[in-house]
Amino acid sequence: MKILIVGFGQLGSRYLQGFCKLPGTTVVHVVEPNNYAFELGVEVSGVKAFPSVLLFRKTVDTVDAEYDVVVVATSSRPRADLVESLAARIVSNGWVLEKILAQSLRDLNRIEAALKGQKAWVNTPRRITSLYKAFKTVLAGRGPLSFNLQVPGFALGCNSIHFIDVVSWLSDSPVERVDITADSKGWYGAKREGYEEFNGKLIAHYSGGSTLTIDNTCIESKAQVVCDVGNDSFLLVESKGVYCGGELLLEGYVEYQSELSTDLAMRIIEGDLDNFLPTLSESIHQHKAFFFGLMNDNTLSPNDQSDWRIT
Repeated sequence: MKILIVGFGQLGSRYLQGFCKLPGTTVVHVVEPNNYAFELGVEVSGVKAFPSVLLFRKTVDTVDAEYDVVVVATSSRPRADLVESLAARIVSNGWVLEKILAQSLRDLNRIEAALKGQKAWVNTPRRITSLYKAFKTVLAGRGPLSFNLQVPGFALGCNSIHFIDVVSWLSDSPVERVDITADSKGWYGAKREGYEEFNGKLIAHYSGGSTLTIDNTCIESKAQVVCDVGNDSFLLVESKGVYCGGELLLEGYVEYQSELSTDLAMRIIEGDLDNFLPTLSESIHQHKAFFFGLMNDNTLSPNDQSDWRIT
């Protein structure tokens, strides 16, 4: 198997950690211009302990023409440029792109155009974790969901798309609209230098009547994820399982990227794509709904309504 990883920071190295467990010989090419990031990624991934993994460092201009899997794990700012450049050079069985996909509607369209005709997915992976796969079986055939997330300090800009996607999958319905009410502070500096975040409340509305509410302003509240359907209320503890009525209903958890990557690559190669990651077109639809929500909030909308510094 031959894999390309573009961006070898925290996420890129965790992808490789999982790829090290693939059967047979795995050739991995890494594009990472920062020497320190590359060396740290090699150390974090533990790749040197796996003689079956052959690791090579590449540049965008020296990548090969064909790969089994391409992972683009950079931050959002350069992604559209990179995808355009790589897609002009590479054919792959499957592309996996990190979120947030881009920082503007314009760049979302550029990515979609660049990968037209190629298989591509976006890594909002809750739908392939043991917890949410098990929970979906409980919800089968039931009515609209009311999904509520209250987590003080939750990164709304960076991470809301994870839950916008998983609720779409759990409810089998696309998101129709995202309403955002930011607090008066507006944008503030995120942990990653050069990027921004915001606090407030987000409500996503889905075609089947389901809703997702995320509130990160509940300073004194205990973090919780609750899903109400019919007369039942489910508490999702992402490290343990799903509770109902105070009792553990089913076990499962949200696996780390390093635990998901092995199976992710194998499924792409084998064409096992049922209940897989969202396709690029699905995720772009979700991103656009989120971006329109940002546009419609006067506190968050940029002057030209086109670019957000979300990582």
